[in-house]
Amino acid sequence: MIEVIKLQVGHYKTPYKYEWCSGPLLDKLYSIKIDFANNFDKCIKYITFCIVPFDRVYEPFKCTLHYGGNQIAKLKYIGPIGPDELVTDVVFENVFETEALGDVLLKKIEIIFMDDSEEEIYVDMFMSKINERSV
Repeated sequence: MIEVIKLQVGHYKTPYKYEWCSGPLLDKLYSIKIDFANNFDKCIKYITFCIVPFDRVYEPFKCTLHYGGNQIAKLKYIGPIGPDELVTDVVFENVFETEALGDVLLKKIEIIFMDDSEEEIYVDMFMSKINERSV
């Protein structure tokens, strides 16, 4: 199991990445920050967080910056991540460009282990709910 401890939308206030701020950078660029734990008994090679952005009236919109206009942003983190390891402050910069971001949905998590076995976890949970409990 993957425990998503915190999912945040915002940006770094300075180029030196000392202070995380909620809200957009330059009024429209949003980054994603994730803290998670590997509660599997195997080492993870790759983990991909599939995120869907929603506007203020909860309509999904397309990710135009790095994801070719797809509705799902696939944020890939490269391990290794050992069993029971906690990973904090993972930042994917400038994931969304919009002036009207309302919320983000963690659709699913794709995992490839060091033994090349795979696992998909369907989450379908909004950021506000994730920060109240773990996945």
